Amino acid sequence: MEFANQALADADRYTAQGIAGGAYFSAVDAARQASLGLNYSLLERDIQRRGEYAAGKALREADISGALDRLGDELLAAAPAGAGEAASLLEAWGYWTVATRLAGEADSLIETLPKGKTADGRLDSIYTAVWDYTLATVALDSVRDALELGQALRGEPVREPERLPELAEAYRRAAEANLDTIDVVVIPGLAKEWGVSAEEALTTLRQSDVNYAEADAAVSAIDYLRNSLEPGPSRDLAVLGAALVAYAGSSASLAERYSFGAEYDDNGDITGYGNEKALANDLEFAKGRARIMIALAAKGRADAALPTIYYQSGNLLREGSAADKLGALYDYWTASLIGHVMAVLSGHLEPLAPR
Repeated sequence: MEFANQALADADRYTAQGIAGGAYFSAVDAARQASLGLNYSLLERDIQRRGEYAAGKALREADISGALDRLGDELLAAAPAGAGEAASLLEAWGYWTVATRLAGEADSLIETLPKGKTADGRLDSIYTAVWDYTLATVALDSVRDALELGQALRGEPVREPERLPELAEAYRRAAEANLDTIDVVVIPGLAKEWGVSAEEALTTLRQSDVNYAEADAAVSAIDYLRNSLEPGPSRDLAVLGAALVAYAGSSASLAERYSFGAEYDDNGDITGYGNEKALANDLEFAKGRARIMIALAAKGRADAALPTIYYQSGNLLREGSAADKLGALYDYWTASLIGHVMAVLSGHLEPLAPR
């Protein structure tokens, strides 16, 4: 709740200064942290009053999965007129993919809760489900935000829609490579440090690192999107949206746990980095690349509001705490990714993969 209050204060301060990007993302962070705190507190109360199993069953009543199914139909029906609106739809699909995967995992945990008065593992499953449901709910709201933003954007029509599958494949492979690297070089060290098995370390990382949780969920959902949606631009946008979220999130998680060697206090908060120089260099490079990609997107007469919001947020976070600096890097990367896709769709840049 302390994190939520601080994020909310940041959102108010940025709003007063007219800094839309910083205000929005701070508000989302406040909602996420406050929702987790509230939901964990409500769960504790429910367990004390009715017991673990009854509290777990009560989670089913939220029907988050049903709301996501209805929103998915709305995404499929969307037909972006320009590259800016297409970028917002990609953002919406990315959030939707993450939310759907997390909600599905939570549904499965609740449906298979061990019964009995003292069932082993039941409490862990319930808490994991609350974490998943909460992140899914916040992501669901972000889907609606992205759709609303897209409706306000203007610009030239999309000129290169056939490039969408190429972009999706390139970013999917990059995201999977990042996650494989985390499995090989990060998880064994965490397991040793925490005194648990590799599988338990992986589960703990999923519940403590939002970037990793979202990336893992997005990668896992890509095959589902490919197999369940009809071929065409809507499916291509969905797969690319998931791939972009997976790449950005996995890159941030790998950077924190491996590339820069984040250092933590007893509460698990980042206090610094073992490789500060590398982080400073990457921040400077990522900022410059984001500016270039946004300029290329604008050159194609696309409304570059979305990548600009991320760029603006990165500039603010860069001057903040140790943890904020990693958030700045994530925002710069995301600004570059979105700007890159918009530049390709508007015909002003070749994609990562050849035709």
